[in-house]
Amino acid sequence: MSGTLPRGLAAASALTLLLGLPLSGVAGPATSPLPFSPKVETLANGLKLVMVPQPSPGLVAYYSLVGVGSRDEVEPGVTGFAHFFEHMMFRGTDLWSPAKVQEFLKKTGADQNGFTTDDFTCYTFFGSSGHLDELVAYEADRFRNLKYSEDVFKTEAGAVLGEYNKSASSPSLPLREKLRELVFTKHTYGHTTLGYLKDIEAMPTQYEYSKKFFERFYTPDNTMLFVVGDFDPAVLLDLVKKHYGPWKRRRAATKVKAEPPQKKEIRAHLDWPTPTLPVLSMSWRTPAATYGTPDTAVYNIMGEMLFGRVSPVYTELVLEAQKVVSFYDAGWNHKDPYLFHAWVQLKDPADFELVEKRIQTAIDEFASGKVDATLLENVKSNHRFSTLLDLNTPDKIALALAYFAGPTRQPDALQKSLTAVAKVSAKDVQAFAKKYLGAAQRSVITLSEKAPATAAQ
Repeated sequence: MSGTLPRGLAAASALTLLLGLPLSGVAGPATSPLPFSPKVETLANGLKLVMVPQPSPGLVAYYSLVGVGSRDEVEPGVTGFAHFFEHMMFRGTDLWSPAKVQEFLKKTGADQNGFTTDDFTCYTFFGSSGHLDELVAYEADRFRNLKYSEDVFKTEAGAVLGEYNKSASSPSLPLREKLRELVFTKHTYGHTTLGYLKDIEAMPTQYEYSKKFFERFYTPDNTMLFVVGDFDPAVLLDLVKKHYGPWKRRRAATKVKAEPPQKKEIRAHLDWPTPTLPVLSMSWRTPAATYGTPDTAVYNIMGEMLFGRVSPVYTELVLEAQKVVSFYDAGWNHKDPYLFHAWVQLKDPADFELVEKRIQTAIDEFASGKVDATLLENVKSNHRFSTLLDLNTPDKIALALAYFAGPTRQPDALQKSLTAVAKVSAKDVQAFAKKYLGAAQRSVITLSEKAPATAAQ
């Protein structure tokens, strides 16, 4: 699994709101909004281990987060390598051949995968906890000693190109590429996690560079392990020290160019050659994620405030006027300043202007102080419960912890985020809308089916 994850971990759940569950329904430690207390250990080499023992007999989730994403692809001509290693990390080592790995996964009944974002890469394992010693040995070995031939490298580079071509066949990727190209002229957020097409096409010639990339970023001080489920923390810690302790590399510094402030609105349109629903993309430049602050807390609920299923905009445009098919909050927390991004599918491109104006009117009302107190409290409550109710299996807990920790490398990012959202006030929403969601920070891109050419008269 590649690409970015939507902020679905805190997505709206109309059922949750309708149930009206009391806040005491999901009890956790008195000092934390979570129903568990992660235990964090840091090895001498900088590797962080986050442990959450859970009553899940026979099951364990083992997630490895590496602090490298497309943001770190600063050299020209070699974008896409963070995502490329999401593929290569399953190619084996001298000790763990692909055949041996498959045998191990089969006997553990494991689901193994990975995903890449702008700021980090995450590798997932969810299966039997009965072979923990082998699991830790295998995971540590591939991070320390990944090995692949040039032929294997070229084969996987071809698979990456195939993935790009498949993604480019739908409107989502071209629209995201256009948005990033226009908004980020200096920063590496200007390209997606897949990278530029010309770089992917040239990737088979970059075998030697790929090995350098791995050495730079796959280091213990740049890695966090999230282990959730049925295990003994003392036993796991000893295993991690044994197998990861000898790993000595240090992360290379990444010199990312800061993006200058956006000073005027950006507008563009994309024609699509085949039938498709029209898309309205509206985004605004917003600050980097800083968990525990009002800005990041408001950022994480603003989409639900504006066009969630209990919002006036959703009611008017989806249920009543039936102009919009769906709203999607396409923003997510980032290490550096990024975007609050709304993705709207319409039925008719003739309604682009109407829908845009309605969304902007809702934002302007927030900025003027017209924040519905009931809506805000419902959204905050729903955010909390939809997040907590989703933490019902070891793999979902590991994913949530890793996903929130990814941009800032803070093990307690999820706890800080939930705590801060609970404290958001109407004045915080007003301040955020007024400061960040104005016309100068806005980018509007529309996409629709290209109109057929008319015959000359």
